[in-house]
Amino acid sequence: MNMNSLNANSQYRRQSFNSAQLVEKAVRDLKENTETHISLHDQSINEFNLQPVASELANNTALKTLYLCLNKFGHEGADAIAKALIKNTALEALSLDQNAILSSGARAIAEALRINTALIKLSLGGNKINDTGAESIATALANNSTLKMLNLAGNGITDSGLHALATALRNNTALNLLNLSSNKFTENSIQSLAQALAHNSALKLLICLDNEINDRGALTFAQALIQNESLERLALSSNKITEQGALDLARALTTNTTMRTLDLYNNAIEDVGAQAFAEALFVNTALSSLDLGSNTISDFGAQAIAQALGNNTSLKDLNLENNQIDRYGSEGLAVALTNNTTLKTLNLHANFVWKMSAISLMQAVFSSTSLRDINLRDNAISNEEMEILATTMNKDRISLNTLDLGKNNIGDTGAKLLAQAIQNNTHLTTLYLDANNITSQGLADLIGILKNNTTLINLNCSSEFTSDYFEQYNLINSLNTRNVAQELLKLKGTLALIMLAPELPTEIANLIAQQLLITKHDAATLRRLGDLV
Repeated sequence: MNMNSLNANSQYRRQSFNSAQLVEKAVRDLKENTETHISLHDQSINEFNLQPVASELANNTALKTLYLCLNKFGHEGADAIAKALIKNTALEALSLDQNAILSSGARAIAEALRINTALIKLSLGGNKINDTGAESIATALANNSTLKMLNLAGNGITDSGLHALATALRNNTALNLLNLSSNKFTENSIQSLAQALAHNSALKLLICLDNEINDRGALTFAQALIQNESLERLALSSNKITEQGALDLARALTTNTTMRTLDLYNNAIEDVGAQAFAEALFVNTALSSLDLGSNTISDFGAQAIAQALGNNTSLKDLNLENNQIDRYGSEGLAVALTNNTTLKTLNLHANFVWKMSAISLMQAVFSSTSLRDINLRDNAISNEEMEILATTMNKDRISLNTLDLGKNNIGDTGAKLLAQAIQNNTHLTTLYLDANNITSQGLADLIGILKNNTTLINLNCSSEFTSDYFEQYNLINSLNTRNVAQELLKLKGTLALIMLAPELPTEIANLIAQQLLITKHDAATLRRLGDLV
């Protein structure tokens, strides 16, 4: 869960208010007990502006979520919010990210946590609370029995601060999620955290991205995983873990039965590490998501993982993006997909999947009964591969929901062949063909073929020839105007939505109009809808 998105849909984000008006509205709503979610994100609120909000929050009984990220109220503002939390019995989620509350602000919030029994989610990311603030929070955790999610990412916490938090975790029975990413602790303090995990039975998700954990820290985590029976998700991306650390973690997975998600993105485990995880996948029946992206894995590592996929029945999501997987690795994965019946998502973005290996892989992808999302972006796939694929694939078996072929070189011909293959498909909802040298004529052909497809919701075909037009289309699509033109779309097909663009270039408009057989009256109606957006 991303604790930086506590309230994305509040009316505070949808309506147009200036900062002062937003604060006034928040105070009014708090006083009237009329809102359950309030967002005052990035409104330049200082400690003085925040005071009336904090005063009303103290006695409010309706508000569940308060989003105060990216303001300027510092430790004085944090102190005001903390005093409100001592009295408040309703607020469940609070985000104070990037407000420079410092250690003194963290201390005030910690004091409130010793008394408050309502707060479930607290995000203090990027606040420079340092070790002193972390120690205050740790003291509160030893007594608090209700807080379940805590974000302390990017706070300059070093080994001493981590040691205090680890000590608190030994006895805490409530916290489920802890984010310690982008701090300054090293493998020297990981030992205390690992020892805490051996005793803690509550924590489900631990996020430690972008620290200095390296192989020694990975070994310590591996030892903890052998004993811990509650941790389900561990994120160790960008931690300078090499093949040795991977060997230790993989070995732990052969006996661990609770870990569901392991994230090792952007480390350096290479083929030896990939082969170690492949061996673990032969016996592990718990892991459902594995992220090995950006780890310098070549064909050897990919082939080992492919062999494991042929037998594994638990893995659902696999990320191998930005590696060095070429022909043999791709072909190995193709064979694996013909046998595997559980994998749902495969990410091969930015590898070297092309020529005959691309054909073999895509044939397997299109024939798979379990795979739902495939990312083959930036793999040098051309229209030649698409032409061969079009004559060999079974169009009736395509069960994908998302297909990303962006940043390849399929051109107009490849796009047209793909459109013909999916024109009657009832599964695909999202298709990326951007940066593929598709011209306005290719775009018109594509839309003409897909005009009666009622399942495809998101289509991106932007290129140097159509970028301005699709920039508008994507904006409109993101505003969910599909429901605005619902009745019209029933008549003209799902992709008629693209005509909503208020500044459609004449050349493209004419080509699309010819394909969709849109009358002048319909076009005018669509234009007005576009103006409303």
